[in-house]
Amino acid sequence: MILETPMIHLLDPGPLDPASNMALDQVLLDLDGWWLRLTRWDRPCVTLGRFQPWPDSSAANTEDFPALDPFDSDRPSIPPGRLPAVRRVTGGGSILHGEDLTIAICGPCPSTVFPDRSPGKVATRISEVLCDQLVPEVVPRGGEDREKEMVDVVDCFQRRSPSDIVIEWNGQTVKAGGLALAFRPGRVLIEGSLHRVPTSRPVDDDRAWLEKLARAWLGNFGNIQTEWQEDLNFTPSKIDLKQPTLRLKDQVSAAVRERFGNSEWNRR
Repeated sequence: MILETPMIHLLDPGPLDPASNMALDQVLLDLDGWWLRLTRWDRPCVTLGRFQPWPDSSAANTEDFPALDPFDSDRPSIPPGRLPAVRRVTGGGSILHGEDLTIAICGPCPSTVFPDRSPGKVATRISEVLCDQLVPEVVPRGGEDREKEMVDVVDCFQRRSPSDIVIEWNGQTVKAGGLALAFRPGRVLIEGSLHRVPTSRPVDDDRAWLEKLARAWLGNFGNIQTEWQEDLNFTPSKIDLKQPTLRLKDQVSAAVRERFGNSEWNRR
């Protein structure tokens, strides 16, 4: 569905646990309209790609990647020296979260913004917009798509994709940002992780940067409305987001129970 007068819902729910963050993205994928959100983490964690095998300890150690424990909402703690891991609905490899700037963008596809549902074209489009809103030193990697050759690489930031956001740093091309996608009929979800490497941090105020990104994202429409959803704090009295039929807390809680808070889903 293409919105004639697009309303961009901007979300900043504050730090959430890994399962709630990934559940919220899945819920947004099934809604109407445009949604952009800041994803903040209440603890360091790792997210795994939808179809990525569980990284065994030898592979993780080889890549200097932390040892993982599947996130489970019923288990209050994990063994020392490990990080909780939750599986995304998007593809790609493992991403370490905590110090990165993580965002999610969800909207109609195909649409004026995304006339083609090709994953490569969608990823390239958002990569270009992100780079335009960052400092000039970061650019899309471009080149040939060799991602299928790197499916056995655990760490997403060690993989190469044309839509990667890269920066020249100390004489090397360093991956500073990566994207992961999921599709539904008429919809697309893009999750992005940006490393806060020197000279590539957007601005001190992440919320201001996200609103600027939203306007750049749908700039071809001209008259754009943006609205911060301030009530997204998962308390019983504040779960409607001004839409009487939308009970966001219930939907997120159900997704956590059925998938993201379940160790079997996260480890498989």
